[in-house]
Amino acid sequence: MRDITRDEIRWAFGEKTFSRGLEYVENGYVEIGVKKGNKLVGTVLGSAPNPYKVRVEITDEIRSECTCPVGAMCKHGVALILQWMKERSSFLDADNLLASLERRDKNELIKIISAIIEEEPVLASKFAFSEEVSEKRVNLEAISRRISQILRGFLDYYAVPGAVSELEEVKRIGDRLAEDGSFKEAVDLYLLLVERGVDAFENGVDDSDGILGDFVIECVEDFNKNVEKLGEEQKRALISKITEIIEVEDYGLDTDEMLFGVATRENIAALEEDLLRRIPKSGESFHVEYHRRRILDLLSELYEYLGLHGDALRVMIKAGLKKKDDYLRFASALMAEGKDKEAFEYVRAGVRLGEGRNYALDELYFNLLNQFLGEKREVEVKEEEAVNIALNLLSSHFKPETYKLIKGVFEKIGRYEELISAIKTRGEESVAVSVLLHDAHLDDAVERAISSTTLHPMMIIEVAEAAKEKGKQEEAMKLTLKALKQGFISANESVSELIMVLVKGSDERELKEAIGYVRTVSIAKVFANALLERSQEYAVRVLERFLMEMGKEEIKGYAKKLDGEYALKMCHSWVSEAVNRSHVYYDDAVDILKTMREIAGEEEWKRYIQAFMEANKGKKKLVEKIRGVKLV
Repeated sequence: MRDITRDEIRWAFGEKTFSRGLEYVENGYVEIGVKKGNKLVGTVLGSAPNPYKVRVEITDEIRSECTCPVGAMCKHGVALILQWMKERSSFLDADNLLASLERRDKNELIKIISAIIEEEPVLASKFAFSEEVSEKRVNLEAISRRISQILRGFLDYYAVPGAVSELEEVKRIGDRLAEDGSFKEAVDLYLLLVERGVDAFENGVDDSDGILGDFVIECVEDFNKNVEKLGEEQKRALISKITEIIEVEDYGLDTDEMLFGVATRENIAALEEDLLRRIPKSGESFHVEYHRRRILDLLSELYEYLGLHGDALRVMIKAGLKKKDDYLRFASALMAEGKDKEAFEYVRAGVRLGEGRNYALDELYFNLLNQFLGEKREVEVKEEEAVNIALNLLSSHFKPETYKLIKGVFEKIGRYEELISAIKTRGEESVAVSVLLHDAHLDDAVERAISSTTLHPMMIIEVAEAAKEKGKQEEAMKLTLKALKQGFISANESVSELIMVLVKGSDERELKEAIGYVRTVSIAKVFANALLERSQEYAVRVLERFLMEMGKEEIKGYAKKLDGEYALKMCHSWVSEAVNRSHVYYDDAVDILKTMREIAGEEEWKRYIQAFMEANKGKKKLVEKIRGVKLV
């Protein structure tokens, strides 16, 4: 292995990771190290109960892998390399060991392996696994036992990366089988990995970083790449295994994609039968309906995927039209057959059902109406029905593309004003204001926002921005003040401009009121910047409420912008609060005192620093620091 420098390690891993790895070496966290060729492997202690397994390869570049949550190029990799550089004798040289073993006879090797197995029984299963797999093209029972060993017990957050690393070794067997053209064996192995991965989720694995989930999805993808190479009977034999997995999997692992891999026109009837029998016949209504909807959606998508639109209709009829989802599914199948008018009648029947919202069905209602009216096709539009569906569709939040659909229908039938009236009188308030802004009814939007007692401050700011853009400064000021009063806390460029308008245009009473509503440092800084020209007294007043949320450099920055009197007042407030809060602020306080020294006149500074030293004479460390930089 070539020599390596610390600078190379810093460059490869970054300064922060390098520093943490160095701490690990100094604290003796590297347990075991092995050197083989240009590779280092070993175990390093970390925050998990068990040590992490680390592998480093040093060629022209440095690459490391680890079973910790980071996974690669981590502090554990740095620690292993630094330990090698520090004490090479602490590493086992595998090259020398292997050369030594080559000189041993068979009986000696058997004794060595026997002793190792007695010390590390887990290795016995690995040897057995390797032997069993090599006896045949693939031995699923042996692989299953190996996977069981990897996934045994509860997998907490720290155990997942290591488990997935071992599962990837198993998956590589499938990858090699696929490369060699043994597609059936590869498919079986991928399916087994998916099944056992889902079992791990069922058992409560902590996959917070999504490592195991990504692995399972990768197995699903590789399953589909290879299953298309199988014959019809082989695909049919996989159906029930896949549906059993899908039935329990609800973790976003894309397992239903495997059905699209095996589904054909020849086996879809068997697939349909298998799926339909999995719809629960009893149980809690939510559970039954959830699984019914999920299975019917999947079956409908499979028929559409195979281009069997008529069969999709048949299945929907067989399942019955009970819920809005059923009507949506049935209408979609009719549209695929080119039966748009018939589909619309089912959409209309579906939206009339008394159950909760179904936005997809409501949107389809307006999509079809727009299409029919645009094509001058005869269609009955029931105004009250359309208004109710529109209000339902707009009830949660405003989406411009959705509103465009709705508006298009009402404009085509000449009832736009009636739509706006209904939204203003019956619609949710924020949606009504959004519609008024969208359609340039600014005066109505301003009036609604000013009079409202429930409108969210962000929505009020949105109206204020629109008013400012149209030159309505007074309205913009009123709305900005109202938003502040109701707790608006976020600052951005538009808000800064609105606050600037408010500061410039407000009288003394309004300005004091506005400052009183400031609740966050971000808004305070916007006000302070706006107040610098009008009233530095008010600028300091608003900043003083949030001084300890501001860094030293920010304080120094404002000190440069303020006149001497106000700069000193603000700096004094910050220093006084900082030194009384904690000794960790002493260095920053001294730095601010230096800034004050530059601002104050000589006599003024003498009086100030003498009084400050007297007030803080009990803080010996602070006094030493001040004397050390000759501020007194």
